This record gives sequence, C-alpha cells and structure tokens, in this order.
Amino acid sequence: MEFSDRLVIRSKPYPNESLIGYLIRITELNHYDEMSWVAHLAGLQLSGMRPNDWVAKLGELAKIVGQPVSELRSLASYLVTEGNHSHSTLRSDETISRFLIRWPTSKICFQCVDEFGYVSTLADLKFVTHCPHHGARLIDQCPKCGISVRFNRAKVSPCNCSKVVGPLPSSASEARLGLMKLLSNKFQGTEFDLSPYCFSAALGNGGPNQALGAISLMIAIGDNQIDLSGKVANRVSFEEFDASVERVANALVGWPNGFFKFVDELCRQRGKGQRAFSLSGYLGKFYSGLQQHADQVPFLWEGLQLYIERSLKTTIVTKRGNPTLLKGKEDRWFLPRVVACRRLGVGRNELHRLVWAGYLEGGYGATSYGEMFCVTRESVDKYRGLKKHLIGRREVARMLGISIGTLYGLVEAGCIQEVHSPRKDRCRDWYFDMRSITELVTQFENLVSKKKTHQASDAISLKSAISRYNKQGLSYSRILDGIRNKELRLYRFDNSSMGFLRWGVDADELRSWYGQIYVTELSPSTCPEQLG
Repeated sequence: MEFSDRLVIRSKPYPNESLIGYLIRITELNHYDEMSWVAHLAGLQLSGMRPNDWVAKLGELAKIVGQPVSELRSLASYLVTEGNHSHSTLRSDETISRFLIRWPTSKICFQCVDEFGYVSTLADLKFVTHCPHHGARLIDQCPKCGISVRFNRAKVSPCNCSKVVGPLPSSASEARLGLMKLLSNKFQGTEFDLSPYCFSAALGNGGPNQALGAISLMIAIGDNQIDLSGKVANRVSFEEFDASVERVANALVGWPNGFFKFVDELCRQRGKGQRAFSLSGYLGKFYSGLQQHADQVPFLWEGLQLYIERSLKTTIVTKRGNPTLLKGKEDRWFLPRVVACRRLGVGRNELHRLVWAGYLEGGYGATSYGEMFCVTRESVDKYRGLKKHLIGRREVARMLGISIGTLYGLVEAGCIQEVHSPRKDRCRDWYFDMRSITELVTQFENLVSKKKTHQASDAISLKSAISRYNKQGLSYSRILDGIRNKELRLYRFDNSSMGFLRWGVDADELRSWYGQIYVTELSPSTCPEQLG
C-alpha cells in the first residue's frame, strides 16, 4: 500500500492552522480513535516531541495526508531552528528566539474551535494569552465540564459545552485585546483594525520580531534585566507572566502616554522621589539596554527619550543621571542652592523668595545626594540677564525728572511696571528694568511735534502743566495718556534736561483739552457754577 493511500479522506490545511491541529482534524475526518495513529504512520512519537524530529518527518507525513510538503512546512515554519537551535524562522522568513515560541501547546480558544473548525497557530506564540477574536483566555481545560485538552485526541473540539451552554465571556481588557490583535496581524497576517488602540506608528509598521522583542524586554526590565529573547519571561510564574503581559499591553496602547505611566511605575518601584530622580539609579539599566538595542526596538528608545524630556521640565535630574544628557557641569540641568546663590549674588532667603515669586524654578528633591534644594540652570541664567538691567527707584526718578511720589503714581496707574517691590513680591526695595524705562522715554520722544519749540510763549513744560491743574486732578499718568492718544501734542521744551523735563505742551491746547474733561467728569452737585 502506498503512503498516499493510507488516509482515505484528505483535506487541505486552513490558513493559519497549526500542524498539531491539522493532524487532529485529519484524525476526526478519518474517524481514527487518536491523533497518534496518524503520527505513528510517519514514524513520529508524541512523547518527548522535538521540533527537529517533526521537521525531518514532514516528507513522510505529506505522503500520508496527501498534501505537498510545502503546505505542511507553512504550518510549522517556526519549527525550523537555526544555529544552536536558539532561533526559529517564521513564515515571513524573519528569525525570532525559540523562547518566544510555545510549542507544543494544548491551550485553545474553545469558541474559535467550534466556530472555525480548526486550531489556530497563534496559540503557539508565548505572549498570546487571549483570543483576538473573542477576547476569551486560551485554556487547556473546559471550565464547564472540566475535560482536559490533550494533543492525542480524536476531535478538534474537546467537548460540546460551548455549543450547548454558549460561548465563554470575554476576559481580556481593552488593552490586552488590542495587543492580541496586533500580534495576530504580525504573526498570521490578519487585518484587525488597530486604530482604536493608538499603537506607536513604528510598532504598527514593524515586523513580528520587533513586537515580540519589545514585549520580552518590557517584561524583563521588571526584574531589572535586559532580554529580548524571552528567556526571562520563560522563568516567571504564570501569575507574574500574566500580570506582566497586562502591564505591557497598557504601556503600548495609547502611545506614548501609556508608556510614560509604565516608566513612572518602574521608577516608583525603585523608590523614585516626588520631585527628583536619578536616571542611573532608577532607569540606568532600562536606558542603557534600550540604547544598546535601539535598532531592534526603535520606538521604545524614542519613547524613553520623550519621557526624559518631559521629566526634565517637571522634576530634578541629578548629576548621577543620564550619561548622555549630563556630561560635566555645563550640561547639568539643575543647580544646587549654594551654586545658584553664588551665581546670582544673593543670600539663601533671597533665593527662596525669587523661587516663590516665580523668577526661578526649583524646589526640594530627593536626589542621589540626598534631600537638596535645586533650581533650574535655565531660570538662573535668565534672571542673571534680567538682574544686569535692574535699577532702583531713585535712579528711575532721576532719569525721568520726577519725584519718587510721582513715580509711585505712575506705577499705580500702570504706566510703568516694576520688577520688584514690597507690594508685588515682598522685596525690601523697588527695582525697575532700565530697558523698559528707556523704551518709555523713546516712545514719547517719537511723539514730539517739530512745529513748535520752547521759544514759543504759549508752551509750558509738563511739570508746570501738572502744577497748574494739580488741584483739579491732573496727573502725569492722565496727561501722558492724552499725549499717547493724540489728544494733546507734545513739544520739545528744554533739550538740556532729562526725561519728562525735556517736553512741554501748548497752554491753549491744555486748557481746551483738560477744561472740557474736568467739567464733564464732575457731577452736577460739585460743579463750580453751582457751589456757594
């Protein structure tokens, strides 16, 4: 009898059907009592199953089932090992670690078996814990009747519970279900819609090796190890493995925010402080590992760099941190309090006041040196540049040719903005930015009319104008607003003086302008014509 005549009923393999599942289906079609009968015809033993033995017997097995060898090889392409049997080749010719393959496995989705009529090869992946179609957990025992799933069985479906009682409820979270669909698309070429899960674009466009390596690395880093081969994940208990896959799923979904939460949790497990962290102490292993394997998992490397950039804006990175970002004193992002005081020429209390007022950014943080008060280098450099232009109230009054009381009035009216003052930020004295004062003078200098000079008999200085109408409420702020709004014309009055003393206004224009304003603003009960 020829090998091709051994089986009466033949059937082509389904796409994405596992090799073991195919033999079970052939057994059921030919009404054999056990799948081992078909395997024994090809000289295969179910006890101590080794991938290489099955690959070596594919030719004989193909003759028995009446199918080309290429068809059977496509069902078990990952059984072909390379080198020292540490790697396997996928159907896409991509090489992955054998620790990422779980073969043989007896875990199945009961609903898929009843609905599609075959066992999927997706269950052979180590990190696949749930069915991407139904969200049910892959199990090796029926939860309703308790029957165990065996390789050596006569039917594809171990029992009829799901047909009689109904399908099992979904037990996968949304993140886990998204990860299972991603692996199905990578491993089997399915076309699940992944847009609701917001995976990284690089992960979505990459191959299965990138996805499996990223999952393996993120599970291993929980044990403070770097491993893309799946060895570390192979050693953990089922409970730890299942919890790790859930954490990884939440990290990859909603990129990059989910990944940021994953790294935050990783830092908290290592005792990260609230206001500071040391990259070498909390992320050193993760950082160096991702840097070393950046070509294999580029999206994780970019995600960690984004996390570091975000942390630099909100937390303190100590000197013992990232070896790339913190090379020497000039590349440190934060300065200790004593260094900042020395650079700014201020005392400890003044430094804390500047931080409280918002001129400096910093605070206490649990750094690798212990609890320290640090401020950002950027804010220190910015305030140093501002401090060079600060002048006191007396210098400002002298520049403008006004009294200190008049200066207070201009500040109160909003014509001049102070930098420091007792009312603004509890500073002991008043300080102004000389650049803003110069800009104010230049602004009014450009408004000077050149049609009339101080020789005109009807021109008076601003100081005289204020004195003349002071009792009626005229002030520098009001007359400057009138000039700025072009209600009054400004003239050159005295070139030898400084500030406001250099300018004047026309007496008739002032009388016409302010007299009307004054009468309009007075109420009828206080109008001069009605007094007495």
